[in-house]
Amino acid sequence: MNAKDRMKLAMKGDREARSILIRDSNRMVATAVIHNPRVTDQEVENIAAMRTVADEVLRLIARGLSNAEIAKELFVSETTVKTHVAHVLMKLSLRDRVQAVVLAYESGIVQPGASPS
Repeated sequence: MNAKDRMKLAMKGDREARSILIRDSNRMVATAVIHNPRVTDQEVENIAAMRTVADEVLRLIARGLSNAEIAKELFVSETTVKTHVAHVLMKLSLRDRVQAVVLAYESGIVQPGASPS
């Protein structure tokens, strides 16, 4: 999905789309979410409490999602996901996705048997 399509979705999309697009790396897309007339006070509070993209990517890796599945979940391209995954691994000094999964479970980012949310 290109930036133009993400902007349209930010302005006309539902609450779930807005909650994901607020974290878009393109500031214009994130700003479009904020200026959406349907954004409620509760959504603003939820947005303020959101995890970072890196946190979300790590959580999705730990759930076993592929890059393509993560891209679909976050409404970004697979190339963008690959970049985020590389940054997460580098930032945490991890060798591969397996180490990321272990870290996510050991640090409590994800819980065994917890519902995927």
